[in-house]
Amino acid sequence: MHPIWIGYLNFGLVSIPIKLFSAVKEKEMKFHLFHKKDLGKIRFARICEKDEAEISWDDVIKGFEYKKNKFVYLDDSDFQKVNLHKANSIDVLDFVSEKEIDTILYEKPYFLAPGKNEKPYQLLLEGLKETKKVAIASFVLHGKQHVAVIKPFSKILVLIQMRYLEEIKSFSFIEFKKREKSKKEINIAIKFIEELTKKFNPKEYKDTYMKDLKKLILKKSKGKKIISFGKSPTSSKEHDISFLLEKSLKLKKRKSLN
Repeated sequence: MHPIWIGYLNFGLVSIPIKLFSAVKEKEMKFHLFHKKDLGKIRFARICEKDEAEISWDDVIKGFEYKKNKFVYLDDSDFQKVNLHKANSIDVLDFVSEKEIDTILYEKPYFLAPGKNEKPYQLLLEGLKETKKVAIASFVLHGKQHVAVIKPFSKILVLIQMRYLEEIKSFSFIEFKKREKSKKEINIAIKFIEELTKKFNPKEYKDTYMKDLKKLILKKSKGKKIISFGKSPTSSKEHDISFLLEKSLKLKKRKSLN
């Protein structure tokens, strides 16, 4: 696997040669797009407005409109020249407790692999494990500066790209109607949560919708009639909430006994 970025991880006066690798793989079914009317295949192309020719990504540069119809054109080397240190560095800014970070800020994970000098990499890894802290870092990727968390993951370090707080939208547009909640109702909700509380194991959670979708595609490819699977949920009535939660608790206990 080729690294998507090579540079240095800096903490204090220590600089560690580092390689950045994508840590996720997109698990999606690939669909082609067709014109509904005649089933013609749809394609997307980069067309030059001047000569109407289709061009490759290698021939694409970016332009910033500093005045109406006036552009400054930039290629990859220009973004490097903005700040050579920032373009080639991941700078550790602070160390914090991970539980202080709201997960809404997490965006995308990467693997951090050491370069030639592994000792300082291992020292940082072990130091984070022992202190149970994570590092807050700053780095530049694809022409944009990001904030990130660096933390141990098994035997390596991972960098989790984060969103800036100002990138999180306000939820003030969401309206709540004031409802009276009895202590009994709250206690039932707490009991239900406690009953379903367990140790987190990511292996238990699977994409079952994709399996159902593949079954549907197989049936359709054989010309079989497609019948809706499952039942669409409906909103529970407010006066039934306590009763339904208590019933859910009993069902859960029965299942655990079987």
